[in-house]
Amino acid sequence: MKMLKNEKGFTLIELVLIIVILGILGAVATVQFGNIIRDSKDSSVVGGAASASAQLAIGINAAKTLPTATAGTGNCNTGTGGDNSFNDRVYSCLSFTGGVFKGGLENPTTTNNFNICTGAACAGATGTGCGSITERFVRVTYTSTTGALAVTSPTGCAS
Repeated sequence: MKMLKNEKGFTLIELVLIIVILGILGAVATVQFGNIIRDSKDSSVVGGAASASAQLAIGINAAKTLPTATAGTGNCNTGTGGDNSFNDRVYSCLSFTGGVFKGGLENPTTTNNFNICTGAACAGATGTGCGSITERFVRVTYTSTTGALAVTSPTGCAS
């Protein structure tokens, strides 16, 4: 077959190179998309910890003193009534939306710990476990002597 001089088109090698380049770009985009999801989950749990900090400030302002580490009644007492426990002034008043959950309050008579996570498996549950590896966790610990809230990543978590 005779080739005409004015015929235009792509050679097979040019087409293969374009497909390889598009494949590389697709792989990079997929990795970046995974990072975006992880970053959004991280932001969710960090925002939950900020809510706990804000509720602690409200509780301190209402009671005019630091909440104690006693068990409390488990009711959200934001006024002058009720006891001045961390459970009543902070933990029981916290509620999260948008796929963020609050774990159960632990050790309410010595120090107060609870988890904030993006997995429904931790809702109301106590313990330091993380459940599914796809969940993002932070552990909030309140110290009644100083009024400090410490936010840490529990051991073995995916956060």
